[in-house]
Amino acid sequence: MRIKKGIKYYDRRDVIEKYEYSQTTFDKKSKLGLEKYPNQISNPYKGVWYIHPEKLDEIFKPTRKPNRNNKKGIKSWVIQKEWMFIGCMYPRRSTMKENIKKIDEVFDRMKSIIIGTDIELYFTVEPNKSEEKRQYSERHYHTHFLLNVSKEPHQLNIVKKIKEILKDYSDSRPFFERYKPFWEFEGKRYTVKEILSTSSYSNYLTFKTKSKHHV
Repeated sequence: MRIKKGIKYYDRRDVIEKYEYSQTTFDKKSKLGLEKYPNQISNPYKGVWYIHPEKLDEIFKPTRKPNRNNKKGIKSWVIQKEWMFIGCMYPRRSTMKENIKKIDEVFDRMKSIIIGTDIELYFTVEPNKSEEKRQYSERHYHTHFLLNVSKEPHQLNIVKKIKEILKDYSDSRPFFERYKPFWEFEGKRYTVKEILSTSSYSNYLTFKTKSKHHV
């Protein structure tokens, strides 16, 4: 592989930080990349990598939705995936189980207004943080979520409709907006910031027009 001037190549550390990968996952994907694109990825000697930016996502981007128990895999999948909407539900003094039940109900109500399209929702339930004590509560929780639809129905203001639904489950003014390009990874990273914590819970819900699946 010939290294060209003016191109910002990625190295091993860049990839691990960008995709939240372990060294083992990087090793597996980079090996396949070397075999498939010998002119776009190079490992001239141990510890040094040159990965062409045009092939970065093709080689390293997660391709399948991870098992729910694979929290690091889910985190990487969520961050790299393109999402259409982002939201937060802040119910009054609700436990983790109550939050899970509420987001299930919100999802069911979404299905009733977003007709004729597949729906995909990822959520994380995490403990509230006390402003006074500046520490996490062990009893009260809130929910961050990301939403995709395969086809946005005409003449339906999804943001307005879902905000109306969230009002029934939120103690404060509900947050739900279209995901903005200038947020890049930050909104998604914020949604999964507590995923590795033992005090949080995450899951994804999908609806394929005829059935609902908890994975």
